[in-house]
Amino acid sequence: MVQGVREHSGMSLVELLIAVALLGMVSVAALQFIRTSETSLFGEQAQLTSQKRSEAISAHIYKKFADGTLAEPVAAEVYQDTAMPQDLLDGDGMTLVALFGNSSRFDGVDPRCVLTSDANLASGAFQIRHNCMTRGGQSIVQQMNSLIAMGVVLTTGLEEGVGRCSISKTIPIDFSTGIATVSVDDAGCLVYGLDMARGVPAGNQVLLPRFVAYDTAVPASFHTSMIEPPDVATAGIGLEMPDEYFVVGHGDLNVIGFVDALANNPQTDVFLELKTDVAMSRLSLQNAPGTVRTMGAGTSKLSIEGRLTDVRSALQKLEYRSPKGYMGEDILTGKLRSGSLVNSDNTTLNVGVNCGGQRCGTGTRFDFGEFNPTTGFTTREYVTSVSVCGSELPAAYYGYCGTKFKFDRADGLERRYPAVKNHHLTECELASNLTPGDPNNANRPSPYPYVLYSPKSRETDMPGMQRPDHVNVFLYEQTSTNLPQSLANTLKPTTENRFSLFFQFDTFDDTPGSVSFRLNNIEKGRVLSEKTDPFTFLDDTTEFFPKVHPKTGQLLSEAELKAAGLSTSLPTKIGPDGRLTSSVRWLKPSDGLVLPLRLGAGARNPVTGRYELSGYDQDPDGDGVVDPNLEMLGWNSLQGWNIRATADDGQSVIYKQIPFNMGKADQKTDIQLKISESQPCS
Repeated sequence: MVQGVREHSGMSLVELLIAVALLGMVSVAALQFIRTSETSLFGEQAQLTSQKRSEAISAHIYKKFADGTLAEPVAAEVYQDTAMPQDLLDGDGMTLVALFGNSSRFDGVDPRCVLTSDANLASGAFQIRHNCMTRGGQSIVQQMNSLIAMGVVLTTGLEEGVGRCSISKTIPIDFSTGIATVSVDDAGCLVYGLDMARGVPAGNQVLLPRFVAYDTAVPASFHTSMIEPPDVATAGIGLEMPDEYFVVGHGDLNVIGFVDALANNPQTDVFLELKTDVAMSRLSLQNAPGTVRTMGAGTSKLSIEGRLTDVRSALQKLEYRSPKGYMGEDILTGKLRSGSLVNSDNTTLNVGVNCGGQRCGTGTRFDFGEFNPTTGFTTREYVTSVSVCGSELPAAYYGYCGTKFKFDRADGLERRYPAVKNHHLTECELASNLTPGDPNNANRPSPYPYVLYSPKSRETDMPGMQRPDHVNVFLYEQTSTNLPQSLANTLKPTTENRFSLFFQFDTFDDTPGSVSFRLNNIEKGRVLSEKTDPFTFLDDTTEFFPKVHPKTGQLLSEAELKAAGLSTSLPTKIGPDGRLTSSVRWLKPSDGLVLPLRLGAGARNPVTGRYELSGYDQDPDGDGVVDPNLEMLGWNSLQGWNIRATADDGQSVIYKQIPFNMGKADQKTDIQLKISESQPCS
């Protein structure tokens, strides 16, 4: 038989046994393969079943979210809905977390969470305040990081962006600044509209998730972010405001009924916010209807909420008042919101000058507060200063009187004279008004020491100008001239050199004092100690800096001058930075200076032919700001400012005292001249 088999198969017995063994091995391997595959397939099936359950539950969640009926859990909790089938209620289910939840994305009309800087395409990141929204003592970014740590990938979007952004990396927070830097998985979602080279600009809203749902057992296996439900039918809205509007300044009432809110449905509920750039301006409503809710009346930020028809009615009696002394530009910005829709517009309010009944001259806003070279000027009080009109050149107008020379010539140049009888009975004799307590004692036989080194008093024609322990400030405007025409053409006293700025310190008493200050943004290259320049005057040239090095021409500060061992009598010249510093000291009478505000050809008004101060364009530091300012660095025996200004009642021009308030919350030790917004009085 064996032989038969052998013959039939052609194999020996040994070969047959080997074949059987191989077959057994193959069978075991096949069985093992089947078992392994079966285990894998059963696991995948279980995972697929879990995902389907998660998808079904998330569908229930999203339906309520879209309907606006999804309740906010106080903390992360497994979602339960009795309307779901039992098989969905069984098992681990889905966990629901509220981030923004049902809260408004707006603080009034301003978004809560906005880009704090432009989205960065290169780094694929954007920045927000980490606590722009908080819940349960945690910021929204901290909550997001907790989810990301579990493997949940979050979804968000940027207003004016091109799509949705996914976030899978932990978000670092700089707690010193409060800024969180969010890296996205694809930088393409940060592109600003159709401008592929630019990221979404700062200020645009970041649409962080309202709710996040994830598989309770394995969060990384299934998760979804719900950003915004489909918009319900919301009426279109609009806001209409003119580009410009002229208003009366100096705190007077203006009824500005030009703001109009619009919507397709007059019954739409709207929220309108109006605010001004000038923080001391005031907005309010006359007889606001009881059907609207208002907040911030009497401040620079007014909000109105209610039905559109009622809000429109209230806007017909919108009131605006500028601060006392304010003139120039103010910006009124409006933002209207209904639901998730926002519309905005703005109007430039041209605030008119009040010259207190004076028709000649120019009104200029003086701001009082504190100047910081880095952050700029902080204004605490406004004053409308009205220029003094005259025909004398500035140096002659100042009327300096000394022992060997005086500035009292009509052409403003110095007059040297010997000691002759009645030498004080000249144009400078009015300086004797500096005698304390006797402003009319112009004929005192021996006016010294009150005349010596003192400016000519203007107490007779400008009552209040002489003020002890104050810095007297006013603008002088040469509106006419008695000079020969040839000399007038050379000096140009009523055109380019029309305006001069006067400072006088501690007048009208016999007490000593000192002051150190820095004046910024004046004409670079001007030699201030040149006695042949009738538009410039320094009471004592040794007290002003920088000085010109006699050999190199280098400009030296006071410290550099002392270090070099050079004399303080060197010429004073404004350098390329447009600055003047001082260390002024006086014994009995006052010190002071006169500075020109030279105008360029562009300052000429083509209609009137007049050179206007608003055309002043000196900008030596190139920062785009032409307004001079004076920083008080230190002083002794000074209490405040004495400014020629429009009275509070707007009916006259007076000298107004403004205390320095050093060390107080409303400190006013510095002054800024907003000459860029000056206006002629007539």
